[in-house]
Amino acid sequence: MDSSDIHTEVGRLLNGPAYLKDPDSSETGRDILLFGAEMMACGGIESFTFRKLASRAGITEATVYRYFSNKHQLLLYLLNRYWNALEYKAMQETVHINEPLERLQRLAELLTGPVAQAGKDEFAGHLYAIAMSESVKVHLGTETGSDWQKGMLNGYARITGLVAETLRTANPDYPYPRAWAATFVDSAMQQQFLLRHLPELTEVQSAPTSLTRFLLSLIPQQESKEHASF
Repeated sequence: MDSSDIHTEVGRLLNGPAYLKDPDSSETGRDILLFGAEMMACGGIESFTFRKLASRAGITEATVYRYFSNKHQLLLYLLNRYWNALEYKAMQETVHINEPLERLQRLAELLTGPVAQAGKDEFAGHLYAIAMSESVKVHLGTETGSDWQKGMLNGYARITGLVAETLRTANPDYPYPRAWAATFVDSAMQQQFLLRHLPELTEVQSAPTSLTRFLLSLIPQQESKEHASF
């Protein structure tokens, strides 16, 4: 699945709320995605405006509004593009892994870097940076309930669902697989954010393997009469 396939899946799943006009239907729309992702990745959603995006892309602000109603909608579109790409990559790379703990390890590894299926290298890197810095704000924001009802958080929900199901297979007696899966996925984003902005608050290092080891340390131990662990 290439970037156009991922885009099609975003549009199909969100069925309208994802955008006003398909951004992949024109060079202008693709520029809006590329420059918008670059600016959000570098400066965050708070300082991002359509006026700044229009100036960067060499278009009018009104043109941006033809594609997205506001910056929150654009952010959700970019996040879903990342989560859909991650879900596809995760399914592709874990379907043949029979051991659930090995699948969890591969899922942890996929959460530590950009997903090539999200688009070209630079764009994929920007999407990953946005997911790491902005996702939790969206998931815990004032509009979360409304976004959920519109299907705008489906990509995130499906990847956490995949993690939860993998844990259920590994440890069927664990009582909180969905809560743990959300914590697992969000921890990957939070630790990357801390590493970038507040490194004093984490022992995780910049090497992807460091984050992978941390995430694997969160896997709950399987209870048994012998109190054996994973």
